[in-house]
Amino acid sequence: NEIVQIAGRAGRFGLFEAGYLGATRRDVLEYIKDEFEAPIKTIKPPFKVKINNSQLENLSMHLKTKSLAKVLNFFALNMKLAGPFEAANLSSMLETSRIVDSKDGLSLEEKYLLAQAPITTKSTIIVQAFNSYIASVIKKRPNHYKPSITLPKKAITQKDLLLVEDEVKKISLY
Repeated sequence: NEIVQIAGRAGRFGLFEAGYLGATRRDVLEYIKDEFEAPIKTIKPPFKVKINNSQLENLSMHLKTKSLAKVLNFFALNMKLAGPFEAANLSSMLETSRIVDSKDGLSLEEKYLLAQAPITTKSTIIVQAFNSYIASVIKKRPNHYKPSITLPKKAITQKDLLLVEDEVKKISLY
């Protein structure tokens, strides 16, 4: 399904009549071609949904709070959705929302957007980077990626591997 979606993006907005996919190796291209031509898999319910910005604002007013963690927690515990829908698991977003709630100068919408970032709070490198990115949003200034470490050519120890993995996560977060 994702391969078809990605190929379709190349054909959007009338820029191209068709979407094209490429690869750097013939075996990968063959795999992509096979997957592209395979029948699309139907997504089965229940469909997981997150709170939208309108619901976020309305719940915030109802609960009389600007705390994203409180709003998300209420949504996760109390929202009953009609049809084949259910509230998504928000546990990682709840953890991140506590970080953004501790910062002054963010709107609820900005907090929500930031709380969806792919972070792990177990890594000090990631948490430091996240805090730096939040500060940039508050100041409305760009924040350029800076490596935390000098990457070894080869991860020889377990510590090397963990540091490199954290740096890759930091790049993803950026």
